[in-house]
Amino acid sequence: MLTMPNLLVLLLLAQSPSDAPATDSPDGELVITSDSPCPSADSVRQALTTLRPAADWPDTTVAIRAADQSLTIDLGSQDLGSQDTHQRRLAAGLDCAARAMSAALVIATWMDDLPDEVTGAPILRAKAPPPLSSGPAYQEIGVGLSTAVPGAWAPGGHAEFIRMRAEQDLGWQASIGLFAPRDIWVGNGVTHWMRATAAATVHARHRSKRPFAAADLGLALSFAAAWGTGYAENRSDRSVTWGPVAGIRAGIPWGRVRLWTDLRGWRWFHSESVQIDSTSSNNSTSAALPTWEGQWSLGVSYVLP
Repeated sequence: MLTMPNLLVLLLLAQSPSDAPATDSPDGELVITSDSPCPSADSVRQALTTLRPAADWPDTTVAIRAADQSLTIDLGSQDLGSQDTHQRRLAAGLDCAARAMSAALVIATWMDDLPDEVTGAPILRAKAPPPLSSGPAYQEIGVGLSTAVPGAWAPGGHAEFIRMRAEQDLGWQASIGLFAPRDIWVGNGVTHWMRATAAATVHARHRSKRPFAAADLGLALSFAAAWGTGYAENRSDRSVTWGPVAGIRAGIPWGRVRLWTDLRGWRWFHSESVQIDSTSSNNSTSAALPTWEGQWSLGVSYVLP
């Protein structure tokens, strides 16, 4: 016969949890996102596995935003109004594997801070991303082989310097160029002439990790020299003029190297001509130099560190 205390014990046992052994809760899920394929979220996750086992990863989110020369990493909850987000900003090169490892190292270092009070690594932490206008400068130097028209196809070359803000698509470009002499028949002889140019332009570029397009517009200065051969008296002369210049460019990046081709055109405001005065009469013969010129170039540039 069951007594009252025994009946109470049976009721308590019937309502108690199962005696099956308890299992550990699943590991937290670390969600990593990236707005760029360099580095991608998968490459950062793979790099993180070499630094920390997945069982040690916290249940939180990491958002990576990439620029040409930097990475911005938001660590912690992304919920609206959350105070648990902490930001790291670090300089980064162009190598995608190195970018992924740098991001993973920041995440692994941040994990060490979680058990204690939340503090930032002094070298990597920033209160807020700086304004775009105060970002680091993007600079490159380049050289190109060219040919110019009108007249005979004149070979030439030019050198250039481009400076842009790292997170902007506008900058400026300075260049100098020189073309081989071209010939023009005037009177009974041949006049040789050549032109050197210097230009300063506004440079706009659609930048990406793959083929890019660019355009520039500005002003150019020209120094032309002419000299004659085959005349009774050979003389030489020089002239300076100026005018607008515009160009378009397409290229492909290869690490810090940029391979490109471009088309460029000049329009000279001041007319230039070659005049030959006859020594036997008062007659003279003249021929005008072109007031416009076109150039096609193949070149290579290097991004300065």
